[in-house]
Amino acid sequence: MSIGIYVESKETDSLVNQTLITPTPTEVKIFARQLDLSNPQGRYLWQITTQLDMPESVVTKSPIAVILTDRDIEALSRNNVSTLGVKAIRANETHGTVLGLSQPHDKLVQELVDRLKSADETLNNLVTDNRRNNPIVLRPIPYEQEVTNRVVNVDIQAPEKQHSYSMEMATIPDMKWSRDYITRKLVNNLTEFEVYDNAMRNHENILLEGHAGSGKTMSVLAYASARGHRYYNVSSHIGLEASQLFGKWIPTPDGHFRWQDGAVTELVRNGGVLLLNEVNFMPERVTTVLFGLLDARREIQLMDNNGEVIKAHNELLVIADMNPNYRGTRPMNQAWKDRFHHIIEFPYDKAIETKLVKSPALINLANQLRDEFDKEAIETPISTRKLVSFINNANNLGLDYATYCFVNGFAEHERQAVKLVMETHKANLVTDLAPATNKVVTESEVNL
Repeated sequence: MSIGIYVESKETDSLVNQTLITPTPTEVKIFARQLDLSNPQGRYLWQITTQLDMPESVVTKSPIAVILTDRDIEALSRNNVSTLGVKAIRANETHGTVLGLSQPHDKLVQELVDRLKSADETLNNLVTDNRRNNPIVLRPIPYEQEVTNRVVNVDIQAPEKQHSYSMEMATIPDMKWSRDYITRKLVNNLTEFEVYDNAMRNHENILLEGHAGSGKTMSVLAYASARGHRYYNVSSHIGLEASQLFGKWIPTPDGHFRWQDGAVTELVRNGGVLLLNEVNFMPERVTTVLFGLLDARREIQLMDNNGEVIKAHNELLVIADMNPNYRGTRPMNQAWKDRFHHIIEFPYDKAIETKLVKSPALINLANQLRDEFDKEAIETPISTRKLVSFINNANNLGLDYATYCFVNGFAEHERQAVKLVMETHKANLVTDLAPATNKVVTESEVNL
């Protein structure tokens, strides 16, 4: 385990120089980029560079150090520091202090590189993560790779073939998810994004309730994209195991075992947005591990990893969603539900549907079928996603084919009734869709 160091300075009022200094077993790597604050939509990639290419602009805030996780180190081997960069910038915004004396950017980077190479343990003073009591033990560079203290010796034969073990981790969603997203108005023009911001600041949990395809998952994905937060979606199912989310011991090629954090554990350590999808379908063997994370303790305990307790990162937002009373789900008991400070209903949003579905006849059809759903005459929900698919199929392959696919989306015993309802709207659908001028809606524009 080691640390990476972040340095920031301003070239002008709108140009910001950012540098990441990252140690490896054999060298210190330097990554840099320059942001143009006047162009917030610009995409700026970290580029590996040298001390000679450092700017001379003045550094006015103290450098910040962040702990490198196994995931960071693996990404660093591929010269990918995008996630580490987000973590460092967030730490700088929260904990960075103004320097008493200003220093040139290039001189400070040179000094920090030299201190890292010589394993100067006072660099631990730059670490902002106050959840860790013990300092990071630095090693002079270059040094020989050592086995971490999480390795356990076991008496087994090393595998004949070297296997690659990986667990999907949190990432920052592409900007396309937020670019075209239409936020909801909840109460007095308050949007769900404003509620999410408030919940993250105050360490509160959110529960979204609504039928399939009403936009719950897309809302959270778009929020993480808009705010630049790392994001992970737990898809609940009956076979979900705690080890898939929280971590497990995995064999190494040399016949040992090492602990590997799961995606949820990694996000709890380092911050971001965690979505518990269809939480009322989640097995109890998983929810019991989450209880401590969702109450005042804000922690998870890894019993399989010697009982390690992990305090939640200051910028962790937990959002759960659920479809009410769907087959295979179970009612959420009050003790479980009380862990959510915000409970937001996510109905099919008529304002959003009107923007996405340019056919009043189709919306009227959907509303009639939804009335039948509410009366329990049919069991299949009529989602906004289903309506968008109808429009795209009609424009691309014709109204008859769109109708065929739409009807097939219902349970077999419901289809005849749905066909009869569609017949009453057919003439108006032909009028709306005959010109076939409706734009095909892309996946990123559908708030589902």
